[in-house]
Amino acid sequence: MSMIETEDHAHLARVTANARQPEQILSAVAEVVRQRLGFGLLTMLKLTPDGDEVQRIFTTDPHNYPVSGRERLGLTDWGRHVFVDQRPFLGPDIPAVNWAFPADCELIFSLGLGSTMNLPVTALGKTLGSLNILHAEGKHGLSHLDAAMTLIPYLAVPFLAAGGSDGAVDTWR
Repeated sequence: MSMIETEDHAHLARVTANARQPEQILSAVAEVVRQRLGFGLLTMLKLTPDGDEVQRIFTTDPHNYPVSGRERLGLTDWGRHVFVDQRPFLGPDIPAVNWAFPADCELIFSLGLGSTMNLPVTALGKTLGSLNILHAEGKHGLSHLDAAMTLIPYLAVPFLAAGGSDGAVDTWR
């Protein structure tokens, strides 16, 4: 598959400028990832204002990974890497996925997934959440991670729009 092209960025810029609902932007980003990088599962998690919980605000697998209530984050080494240090994580194989998601790895593996890219979504120095791209083992490398990072600026607006003044997350459904 080819990497993300100039026309993809132009398309996402138009969608971002014209969107009336945050999900329009989230879906457009997911479609670019599907076409250019591929995935078996793509989710987006938004941090609560206190940073203690995450809310899934987008998913390509609503049966196994539904847009639902909040989940306690429990700051792991993976969580610190992505959410605190604001560094993307590339887990290209099953041992890396197991390290990152020990509580969820059985479900991940049962879906034929064995690699992960987790990219912090940030704006103005604050972590808003993460873009999570899972695929079969060995499907993504550093060039895929670099390409996916170019999509993060399009996610800031919908992630910021996802919370009301009380920090609640809208699901736009």
